[in-house]
Amino acid sequence: MDPLIIQNIMKLIYENRSIRKTPLMEKANMNYLRLNAYLKWLELIDFIKIDESNIFLTESGSKFIFRCLK
Repeated sequence: MDPLIIQNIMKLIYENRSIRKTPLMEKANMNYLRLNAYLKWLELIDFIKIDESNIFLTESGSKFIFRCLK
């Protein structure tokens, strides 16, 4: 997993508060399969939560991206 891609995905989710997969895929300029792999990994480590079709940052994900953006 590329840390810059992870940071970019999480930054996009943070900026939008919640986002659907298709807009995230377009803004991150990634194909669906690659984005889905990153999202599954981020969900596994409890940085994001996928609720129906929306993607949110968890508390630990918010803390992580806040530290990255400082």
